[in-house]
Amino acid sequence: FIKNNFAIGGNLNFGINNNTQKYEYDQGLFEQTIKDNSLNIGADIYAQYYKKIVTNFFVFINGDVAYRHVIQKNEDSNNDPNYVYPYYDPAVQHIQGNDISISFSPGLVYFITPKLGIQTSFGKLYYKYSMSKNTSLPYDHNNSSSSFGLNLNPSTFSFGLYFYFK
Repeated sequence: FIKNNFAIGGNLNFGINNNTQKYEYDQGLFEQTIKDNSLNIGADIYAQYYKKIVTNFFVFINGDVAYRHVIQKNEDSNNDPNYVYPYYDPAVQHIQGNDISISFSPGLVYFITPKLGIQTSFGKLYYKYSMSKNTSLPYDHNNSSSSFGLNLNPSTFSFGLYFYFK
């Protein structure tokens, strides 16, 4: 908390994803294996404004700005001796991307003690801008997209015990 009813904070994010899929075709004579590996690093900062409802029970709104950088490698292997990868879809591809997002989410907190609270939130109003570049292709292949919306997916639900530095 930097003053009554107003808190700021931040998070550092790191993730690794490895996925392998195998397919058989031509009655099992040939096999294709696709491996996707990615590394995600990022950070976000947030601000929360609290409004007291009753003693020790508050409603809050959380504003968040986040950045994420993704490094991805996709490998496709095939044991069919006649299969040739086309120039526009090589067997190994390297993709780099960036995501920037702004979001707002509501929540509730009950303070057990002045520094310890049980907090829950659900839902998110967001704007997200993403851009990526496939560096493995013989031509420029840049993608960008943006999205805006209200996310009420159960994955936005959070519940936890929080320690507050006051």
